[in-house]
Amino acid sequence: MTAYVYILRCADRSLYTGWTNDLAHRLAVHNAGRGAKYTKARLPVALAYYEELADKVAAQRREYAIKQLTRSQKLALCRQFVPNPTPPREQGVRKRKQDKGASKLLSEMSVSRFLDELASNSPAPGGGSVAALAGAMAAGLVSMVCNLSIGNEKFAAADAELRATLTAAEAGRADLSRLMEEDTAAYNAVIAAYKLAKGSDEEKAARSTAIQAALQQATAVPILTAEAAARLLPLAATAQEKGNPNAASDAYVARLLAEAAIKGALANAEINLPSVKDAAFVAQAQARVAALHG
Repeated sequence: MTAYVYILRCADRSLYTGWTNDLAHRLAVHNAGRGAKYTKARLPVALAYYEELADKVAAQRREYAIKQLTRSQKLALCRQFVPNPTPPREQGVRKRKQDKGASKLLSEMSVSRFLDELASNSPAPGGGSVAALAGAMAAGLVSMVCNLSIGNEKFAAADAELRATLTAAEAGRADLSRLMEEDTAAYNAVIAAYKLAKGSDEEKAARSTAIQAALQQATAVPILTAEAAARLLPLAATAQEKGNPNAASDAYVARLLAEAAIKGALANAEINLPSVKDAAFVAQAQARVAALHG
């Protein structure tokens, strides 16, 4: 009997791996709080990746192998995931794209490779991941200005503040680099949920649950991106005001990139909100969006 191994993205952005003979039913069971102790405490969950295997034994072996992967390696699987069925021509294009190195994280691609992927007919990576990348680049520029200033006696009075700014900028760069990957994975989870079977009433219910969980995640990730980018604005200001004046224009570009990241990420969150049915989630998301617009 055909079996599946799958990866779920939990509400706290952690990943859960399991296997099943009925993917749609298992996803519904998880979101009903009856799937596993781990997911029960981290609802809702969304389907981020799955593989179809010959039988239970093969699925269990693959499940074990995936569980040995690092988080980054699991995210790479989620990022390259393209749910079937797809039109034959489109499926051929996507298969060729995967053969050309889609197992890499976005952050590991060359600039040329990333731009080719961005320009392709695949909807992910898209605006959300690009917004996060803009934020990560903003953080990188802030760090550069700090590194060009720290230890220089001309800026000794601001040395401690610049070191603190550097630490915060590097933390922001790491967060936004991760969110770039997670935004693509979240969108892929939405696509996967819409492709779930909808023949029986049970399948329709499971599909609806999966879609809503995936849409919530696809809304939550860009809000996190906007919040992370917003934290960079005072850092860019400090770098511009107190860092090496020869790099003041770099700090200015950092501010512009951070602002673009905020606006772009919020646009991606707001486009998903009308499709989310959970009123409490929507209210909380709208409050966070409004705070960032303010």
